[in-house]
Amino acid sequence: MLAVAGLWAREMLPAAGAAVMCRVLGRCVKMGNRLTLLERPPWTSPGGLPASLTNLASPDSDDASFTTLYYPWLHVPGVDGTPRT
Repeated sequence: MLAVAGLWAREMLPAAGAAVMCRVLGRCVKMGNRLTLLERPPWTSPGGLPASLTNLASPDSDDASFTTLYYPWLHVPGVDGTPRT
């Protein structure tokens, strides 16, 4: 598995982040036995996520078999109502 943890933590521009994701995906496809774990920018809302997926491989393409999307910005409060970390 290849992951680029914290890709968006450095205030990367969307075009630069998309280029990094494409290079990582290309490496996985070339190797043929890797999976990439991609994360979307934190400013992407759940409703805006489908539009932002146009930068990724089409679900019908062979490249899609090497890609998974991680959306970590869901916050679930603890039992007492305080945020968990």
